[in-house]
Amino acid sequence: HIVREANVWYSLEHANLVSLYGVSLDTERERISLRSPWIPFGELGRYLKECESPDRLKLVQGIVRGTEYLHSKNLVHGDIRGRNVFVDSDGNAKLADFDISRLPGHLLETISSMGYHSQYRWMAPERIHPTLNGLTERTAYSRASDVYSVGMTILEIFTGRVPFQGSLDFVVLKGIINGLRPPNPGPAATEKGLSPELWKIMQACWDRDPAKRPNISVISQTIQSERRYSLHYTSTI
Repeated sequence: HIVREANVWYSLEHANLVSLYGVSLDTERERISLRSPWIPFGELGRYLKECESPDRLKLVQGIVRGTEYLHSKNLVHGDIRGRNVFVDSDGNAKLADFDISRLPGHLLETISSMGYHSQYRWMAPERIHPTLNGLTERTAYSRASDVYSVGMTILEIFTGRVPFQGSLDFVVLKGIINGLRPPNPGPAATEKGLSPELWKIMQACWDRDPAKRPNISVISQTIQSERRYSLHYTSTI
């Protein structure tokens, strides 16, 4: 299994994906590990805390482009969130944790808790409860579910917090199934670059109906326009 995953990861080459250097075998522990390069700033959350003025739109653009590349290869990431995004010395976001990337429709074992906050906070409702949309676990695992998670990760970038911070995991889980979505984070996020247009896209990413969510390429075009405007505005000040 891990060799197959390594082959898939090794074949991927994109500026916004963490590269695979190789596979190592620990014979004493009978364990195989995938080796990737050391990335200076580490996870997204750490970068946002330590960097005085992060280019948030650049981070968003990197995550979206990385996802777009995966989807173009007929791959679904399945766990897009800040914990699985790393930032290099140039402020480029890179998606990682490809050990759970699968072809669309592959049955993914649901992990109830990973780290301090459950991955459910970033997970599309149909992934949590497939029958809501008449889906199965296999069909709920899709590009559209990645798009939902991208929207939540964008929120994480502009707030510096995990989605629904302050609420217990089981409350969030139940809420998402019943239509709970994050409120607009307000002026603080606007000052960091969260425009009305970008917020509109994020809300579209969270549509209950997977078929109504925007394609990742549409999101990519929107982010490109937003960043172009932001860079132009900054250069004229």
